[in-house]
Parts: sequence; C-alpha cells; structure tokens
Amino acid sequence: MEESVSAIDTMHLVIERLKQMQFTGPEDPEAASVQQLNVGSMRAGLGREYHDWRSGQVPDFASIKLSIRYGPGQSEDTVLADVRRELERLHQADPRVVTELVVPAVPTRQAVQACQVRPSERIVQAVVQAYVTVRGTAPLIGAVAPYRYYGSDASHLQRAGIIGVVCGAGGKYNTMPDERVELPQIRAATRMYALAARTICS
Repeated sequence: MEESVSAIDTMHLVIERLKQMQFTGPEDPEAASVQQLNVGSMRAGLGREYHDWRSGQVPDFASIKLSIRYGPGQSEDTVLADVRRELERLHQADPRVVTELVVPAVPTRQAVQACQVRPSERIVQAVVQAYVTVRGTAPLIGAVAPYRYYGSDASHLQRAGIIGVVCGAGGKYNTMPDERVELPQIRAATRMYALAARTICS
C-alpha cells in the first residue's frame, strides 16, 4: 500500500471536485437552479475487469456513473466541456488523478434538452386556471424543486415544436421501487386536464 495509489482514494477526489464544480451559463438564476450532478454508482478493482476478488491488492482502476441535469441555455456539449475542464484542473493539482470521460452511446442514455415555456403562453394560463378551479389554490410556476430535476417527455415534444406544461399527479413516490400515485391526485389531475383541454379547444 505504501508504494501504490488507490484508485478508490483518487476517485473520492474526483467525486468531491465534480460535486463542487460550477457549470458555465445560463445567466438566468432560475434556469441555473436546475443544474445538478449526481454520482449514482461507483466500482473499483484491479484493471478494467475489476478483479475485486483480490481484495488484498490496492485497486488501480475505478469508475463512476453519473447524471447531470442542466437548464435552458446549456447543452450536452457545454456541460461535457465543463466536466473535462474540471477534471484537467484536478489532474494539474494532483498528477496521481488520471481520468477519462466516456459518454455512453444511445440508447443506454437519455440526452435531452431542458424544457422552458413562458408563463404568458395560453397553455400555461389554461392549466393555471384549471388548477385553481380544481385545487382551490394557485400552483407554483417555474423551476420548482425537486420537480425541476425530473425527466419527462416535455423536452422531446418541445423539440417537435409543441408547447406544453409539466403539471400533474405524483411526486411523493417517484424514483423509488414500486412507484405509484395516490388516487385523489389522479382524480384531481384528470379534472384539471379536462378543464384545460376545454379552454384550449373552445
């Protein structure tokens, strides 16, 4: 151990650096609030095959998988450039840290653009009106946490030129085993959609 460098130790340096990094753009504070980086898994061992059965040996290879959420005004290219810049800075500060960034090929990943709609759009106002009618209170509008980090089909529809709103049932039991939605929320959302549709189509 005294004559080696543990990839687990250096990966901890990488993770801390990535968690603290700042992404370039956008200037809009609300859009910038969507930025988030999450390390979802880590693996280490001897070589790229991760010979972890040799636990008496110091691991020379480690990898992490992460997800990055970013806002309007940013893209996959700008985010990757930011990550590469930060990793290079870390290497300059500590030459023991040698990294490579691998972006999985489609379809194992979902590279989508952030979705943003002006509050003044007719569809937004129709949904707000329907929400107030059904729920008796005004909804939160904009980059609302934690939902601003969620993925949805809205960005795909936006790319096709369809203006839409992300508003619906759920949230409490998302991103966990046995995802589900409470029935009162389903009923309220159904009424809200029907009222909004009637407003838009009338």
